[in-house]
Formats: sequence, C-alpha cells, structure tokens
Amino acid sequence: DIISYIGLCFSILSLAACLAVEAVVWKSVTKNRTSSMRHICIVNIAASLLVADIWFMVAAAVHDHHFPLNETACVAATFFVHFFYLSVFFWMLTLGLMLFYRLVFILHDTSKSVQKAIAFSLGYGCPLVISTITVGATQPREVYTRKNACWLNWEDTKALLAFVIPALIIVVVNMTITVVVIAKILRPSIGDKPSKQEKSSLFQ
Repeated sequence: DIISYIGLCFSILSLAACLAVEAVVWKSVTKNRTSSMRHICIVNIAASLLVADIWFMVAAAVHDHHFPLNETACVAATFFVHFFYLSVFFWMLTLGLMLFYRLVFILHDTSKSVQKAIAFSLGYGCPLVISTITVGATQPREVYTRKNACWLNWEDTKALLAFVIPALIIVVVNMTITVVVIAKILRPSIGDKPSKQEKSSLFQ
C-alpha cells in the first residue's frame, strides 16, 4: 500500500509539472498544425493520467479492510478509473492517427477545428461509451466491481476485458502506425516535402 501511494504521488507531481511546462511553452511549440495537435494530445494524455491516478487513490482509500466496503463509492471510483485510464489510451491512439493522417494524406487537409472535434470525440467519447456500457451491463446484477477491490470484475463477468481489449488493440494499432510513419519519413514519396518545422514535429 505504501509503495502504491508513494508511486502515485510521484506520478501525480510529475504529470502536474508536465502540464505546467506545457502551459509555459504552449505558444512557442504550437506554431504549426501538426505541432499544435500533437501538444493537444500530450496535454490530454497527461491530464487523463493525472485524474486517473487521483481516482486510483480514491478507490484504494474507499476499499479499507477495516470497514465494510462502501458499494456506491466503490462503483463510482471504478467507473472513473476505468474511464480515465481508457482515455489515456484513446488519446495515444488519437496522437498516432493524427501523425498518420498528416504524413500519408498530404493533399487532404481538414481545418484545425474539425481535427480537434474528432480528437476530443475519440479521446473522451469512446472511453465514455465503453465505460457506460460496462457499468450498465454489470452493475444491475452487482457484478461490476470485484468483491475484494474497487476495480473491474473478472471472476463473474469478465468486465476487465472492457479495459484490456481496447488497450491492447490501441497498442497494436499505434505500433503499426509507428512503423508506417518512420518508413514514410525515411523514404518520402516524390513531391512529399514537408517543411522543416513539420518534419521536426513528426520526428518527435
């Protein structure tokens, strides 16, 4: 328990520092569309992970071995931990898809507002749908959380798969995108000459 709390505190402080640095350097690092969208994704990844860590600590505090489990608080904590950790993965997917789009679809350009709308829908909308369906399908039968912890049930309903499957799919998709992006940067097609700023952002 002590190791978990210390680790989470370090994580929370580091993520807060990351967001503070992003706020300070925001204008200087968002001069082109690729860099701007990249940093929007980074900020939301950090913010989601920060909130997820806080809810993880709340879930741990709710589950006290010395007192009966507070069922309502445990369900709420599990839902938010599930939602925000999924958000981290979906924002990573958004970042990967954005880089893929900027490199592969050179001639097709959408506005920044449309890209942001798609990014926020993917980053927060998909996790919300998955989390809501999971709690809606399992909580009426009181098999949403585990009996000994505030986390997704495995023994009775395999609700944990609602986190594991999307996360693994996103990891595979992003690994594939990474290979494609690196190959595209190293061997650009004829006519593909992104500006130095754009190329720098894509490399990063």
